[in-house]
Amino acid sequence: MPDLPPIDVDRALTTLGLLGTGGTGTAGGWLARRPEDESPAFELLVLMAAVDERLVDRVDRFVGLEHPHLGQVRAVTPIDPGRTGVLVDHVVGVSLGAIRRARAPMTDGECVTLLVPLCQALSALGAAGLAHGAVEADNVVVQPDGRPVLVAPRPGLVGSALPGDDLPRLLSTVVGVMPEEDGALLAGPGSVPRLRPVLDQLLAGGCSADEVVARCFATAEPEAVRLPDAAALAGASLAGMRRPFPVSAGTERRPLPRRSGTTRTARRRRTAPRSARRRVTVAVAAGVLLVVAVGIGRHVLAHPPTADASTTREPLLDRSDPAGAAAELTRRRADVLRSGSADRLTDVAVTGGPAARADSEVIASLGAGGAEGLSAHVDSASVTGTPTQDEADVSVSSATSGYVVVGADGRRSTAAAAAPRTVLLHLRWTNAGWRVWSVSQPGAAP
Repeated sequence: MPDLPPIDVDRALTTLGLLGTGGTGTAGGWLARRPEDESPAFELLVLMAAVDERLVDRVDRFVGLEHPHLGQVRAVTPIDPGRTGVLVDHVVGVSLGAIRRARAPMTDGECVTLLVPLCQALSALGAAGLAHGAVEADNVVVQPDGRPVLVAPRPGLVGSALPGDDLPRLLSTVVGVMPEEDGALLAGPGSVPRLRPVLDQLLAGGCSADEVVARCFATAEPEAVRLPDAAALAGASLAGMRRPFPVSAGTERRPLPRRSGTTRTARRRRTAPRSARRRVTVAVAAGVLLVVAVGIGRHVLAHPPTADASTTREPLLDRSDPAGAAAELTRRRADVLRSGSADRLTDVAVTGGPAARADSEVIASLGAGGAEGLSAHVDSASVTGTPTQDEADVSVSSATSGYVVVGADGRRSTAAAAAPRTVLLHLRWTNAGWRVWSVSQPGAAP
């Protein structure tokens, strides 16, 4: 049974001609519907602020903004002397926070699909003299068609948001759904995120929304955002998931019911002319596509076996030969990725270590079918620095063959063979022999 709104909130909704249907799943938000509808089409955001002319003016400017990637603000109404309700459209979808908790990190292309339209939304806010103030993963809703929408601008409505904070927060939010650096290195050149260092650079040096858009398109092609299936969402922590109610037909432009009392609907202003500059938009597939952009890592077997199997020592158990162990671990890792079984990661990586975490995300991206046909070839492998009995660094230069990934819908995606690339494997001795702890670029700190 849905949570019922408190009496004062219910009274505020009644003045708007609406019926409360339950909580939104986030603090201070209530779903509402028209009496003739079955599904909620609106949300009432409860603000800890009294209605005054400045607040009404800000709401008025928010109402005047009609942007496909901003949740539409509709009206303002008092709740009690210290609280105000702001009516907004209910956006159906799954929050970015819930998506990240339920699936592997996003590809560069998916992040471009998020960043570009949301940068445009922030530009529209700035042009109206407004700010959002709460740009975070749980306030970015990805709709079923893949379009991101920025919702719940509470700080912007009460006037506590600073325009200069929104863009850095957006960049930080998107960086938070990208792979860790180990994952990038392990995934190989085909999927090494080129976008993350670009975003880090933009964050460090300051930038405009237009610059972010330009750098995004110069770095990666947009891809459809892959939404998790229902089972994955159900098994994840869903604190940021919005209730997936359908929107009633015609919600976008239907007028609100007749109001009573002191309710005020902000007047709609004429939108300012669009800038003459080229507006860059992202085309998002109407259906959710499984887009596999994972290039498998290329550090592989350095020393092919030359002795008879009956006389060859298990390389992972030879404490004196970490280079041979690194070669064997690399080959076995290719086998693990080919199998698509995360349970086999203990054969190659230290449980709980950076490499194990990164590879689990790679396997999740590949799906249950793994990397069909994957094989590996190594050019060289050598110990660097001074190894100990328990730790060693091995530089491995290798390449992988092409492979095929079969999506959940049966679609086969082919990845081309990769050129040789050198990485540094940080090995640790365990009860089962040598295992990979982490992976880095040569010259980087372990």
